[in-house]
Amino acid sequence: MAHPTSAEALVSYDHKPKHYFKEETLSKSTNKKEEFYQTITNAIIELLEKVSLEDYQPPFAALAAQGLPINPFTENQYQGVNIPCLWFYQQKKGFNSNHWATFKQWKEKGASVRKGEKGSTICFYKTLLIDEENEQGEDVTNKIPMMKLYTVFNAQQVDGYEHQENPPPNETDLVKRIGILV
Repeated sequence: MAHPTSAEALVSYDHKPKHYFKEETLSKSTNKKEEFYQTITNAIIELLEKVSLEDYQPPFAALAAQGLPINPFTENQYQGVNIPCLWFYQQKKGFNSNHWATFKQWKEKGASVRKGEKGSTICFYKTLLIDEENEQGEDVTNKIPMMKLYTVFNAQQVDGYEHQENPPPNETDLVKRIGILV
């Protein structure tokens, strides 16, 4: 099997990726990677437009207190851009759980995603290192970026999965909570 030598990103998809806020499939006529980045950018802009300087509340403070989004089956925490992406979706839908997994993973564990539920797109990125011999006969390592998009569902979108739900975020102002303790 020939190894790819192009520096272009390799992009593949699992299921039909969805926008975080506009639950529709990504357009087949545009570059999926660029559209994924644009979706993230739009979500950040939407959050920034809602910020009130008089009564500023960090948008993800309550979610961060629950812990990072995690895959309950691999026990891996999501990383990079996937953290704010899943927090955007979790906040928009009001989910208390920070457990996320693919349709296939839920199914393999005996749970089922409820009919009509919309997933959230995340990305897996890594750089492939391909060792080859160049035209001069020298060994060289080519770096090829690879990005794969997946659709994941929150534990609150499935039936047949029992776990301890994260407690709802404490809405009491931090200053008031500290005052109560003193």
